[in-house]
Formats: sequence, C-alpha cells, structure tokens
Amino acid sequence: MDDAYKEVYFHEYCKKCKHEKNPENEEPCFECLNEPENLHSHKPVNWEAKEK
Repeated sequence: MDDAYKEVYFHEYCKKCKHEKNPENEEPCFECLNEPENLHSHKPVNWEAKEK
C-alpha cells in the first residue's frame, strides 16, 4: 500500500457531516463508505461540514 493513502476516520467525521442523517445506502454516504482510504487525508471523500 502506498503511504500517501490514509484510513478514513468515519467515527470522527460522519457525526460532523451535513449528510449525517442520510441513509448509508444512498448517495453521497454510499460513495464515502465504499472508499475506506483517501489520498493524503482521513476525511471521507464527500464530507461537508455542518452549518452552524
């Protein structure tokens, strides 16, 4: 495995994502969950911060 790829930390990011309430089997969550590694980042690929 290339060292540039990092494990995605779903346990940290999903609860802070604006898509948190979406079902896991629908977009964009489905795409995130199918990619457990990300290039240079621990964030899921479709992660977006919740608006405050």
